[in-house]
Amino acid sequence: MVDKFCALCGQSLPDGSLKYIVHIEIISDFDGMILCPEQDPSEEIHKLVKEMDDMDVHELEDDVYQELSVYLCVYCKNRFARELVDREEDFTPKKDYGHLYH
Repeated sequence: MVDKFCALCGQSLPDGSLKYIVHIEIISDFDGMILCPEQDPSEEIHKLVKEMDDMDVHELEDDVYQELSVYLCVYCKNRFARELVDREEDFTPKKDYGHLYH
């Protein structure tokens, strides 16, 4: 059987070993606000459509929705989770931004 590998350190994760799956969904957020363009809206739309025509379809899809699943070894899982929590604790907003977190 082919081994799985830790996405961060590359360590082999053979069958039966302790390993973790991290599943990540990245979803574009739309808050209902549309900023007023500086130029004519129809020109702005034309410009955006032109830019999209020149972009890769997968790149456009990834701008809206992306789903990833990776394996992590015990060490990297602990480090990954600790860094997320530590960064959240280091962030001390001047205002109450609690509503921003799910």
